[in-house]
Amino acid sequence: MPAPATVHDALPDTLLRRVKQYSGRLATEAVHSMQDQLPYFGDLDAAQRASVQLVVQTAVVNFVEWIQDPEGNVKFTVQAFQVVPQDLARRITLLQTVEMVRVAMEFFEKWLPLLARNDAQLRALTESVLRYGREIGFAAASIYASAAESRGAWDSRLEALVVDAVVRGDTGPQLLSRAAALNWDSDAPATIIVGAPPPEQNVSVPLAIHNTAKQYDRSALSVVQGKFLVAIVSGPIRPSERFVTELLKHFAEGPVVIGPTMPNLGSAHTSSDEAMSAIAAVVGWPSAPRPVHSLELLPERALNGDTAAMAALNETLVRPLAKGAPP
Repeated sequence: MPAPATVHDALPDTLLRRVKQYSGRLATEAVHSMQDQLPYFGDLDAAQRASVQLVVQTAVVNFVEWIQDPEGNVKFTVQAFQVVPQDLARRITLLQTVEMVRVAMEFFEKWLPLLARNDAQLRALTESVLRYGREIGFAAASIYASAAESRGAWDSRLEALVVDAVVRGDTGPQLLSRAAALNWDSDAPATIIVGAPPPEQNVSVPLAIHNTAKQYDRSALSVVQGKFLVAIVSGPIRPSERFVTELLKHFAEGPVVIGPTMPNLGSAHTSSDEAMSAIAAVVGWPSAPRPVHSLELLPERALNGDTAAMAALNETLVRPLAKGAPP
């Protein structure tokens, strides 16, 4: 493959100007080729297809600039993908983008050489298109990697807001809307689990919890709040099930408390209240199992001043005993 300077020498300015002049037509025909070869392309709306055509046309123009760059710098290639609107970047996956690049490059490989006036120009154009296709594929991957990193940071902040709202009891449409953005099913039952976070893993532990939950077809939201790791898991929790055993590996040594399962995320504050009260009172039961259910800690919670625990003990223990006492 010739060096960039050799390619430039083989492609006169008059030829490069012709490539720029035909950029609009080439982009239109390349998009038509995508429609014929890529089934998902037809699902894009008109504005998104126009965005793809703009990217392709920009790529053709930047192809000329790339050839003229003496060091083969790919900055022009990256610019072609930086014009992609965010809604289109979310709509099209990296794999689909690579397929679109492949179709476009195959089209250019077929038609751009027709602009050549001799064999040297034909060879230089063909080899340049192949090299440019490779560079533009790497550029697309770079853009999507950057977007994924930004998306991950945004998701982490959003997740922290959702868990914090549940703990504070700040329920409402905004809570459910944010949770839906994190793929939480609004109708899924919710269970709160509270323990200590593993040392020096505060940032990575929510992702580890997500992965474990996904392995067992569950959803999970989690965040480190001070000295506690708070997790919201979809569905009921049984301490003896394998899922719980795997989940506990993401908590530090020490007590882990499971709150009651609530019908949905909007009512999960009750589970959070009980779990938080139980984790504060578990010190009163040094030999408590791990994990321990918040109901098993009613006496310790009551002694710790939890009025809800006092009421529950009165309803489930004191009154029945009083009714059964001899006159």
